[in-house]
Amino acid sequence: TDLIVEPRSPFAIAVQDNQPLYTLDKFPECAKRRPLTHLIFYASRDSQRLILSAWKCSTGLLDHTPEIKPLQKPNTTYLALSAVDDRAKGRGVLYVMFDPGPGPQIEEWTVPSLAGDPWVTRRTVNTDFN
Repeated sequence: TDLIVEPRSPFAIAVQDNQPLYTLDKFPECAKRRPLTHLIFYASRDSQRLILSAWKCSTGLLDHTPEIKPLQKPNTTYLALSAVDDRAKGRGVLYVMFDPGPGPQIEEWTVPSLAGDPWVTRRTVNTDFN
């Protein structure tokens, strides 16, 4: 998978901990010091959908966009992304700013603790841009 990000595209990186996915004897050598998957979010060329690529040392860069497809909105322009890593609470958060037409909105998505766990929208953040 190539990572091609358009200029001025919304962009954010979140992380997942790989450690619970492996037994000690199966843990990839390259991941022993940094057992993280880097989740790279960015918008398509037309900003109408988000793309999720995941990178870890044992597999390289892989497309994980189908995992977030249920959270994406049709006929929407994605404007901005921001990731917050709160592993002390065992989770990460991705803030997604988008414009479905009547004005910008922000959603807070929970980054799953483990790969394969479902993505969920935690809440819509109240905004007043007027």
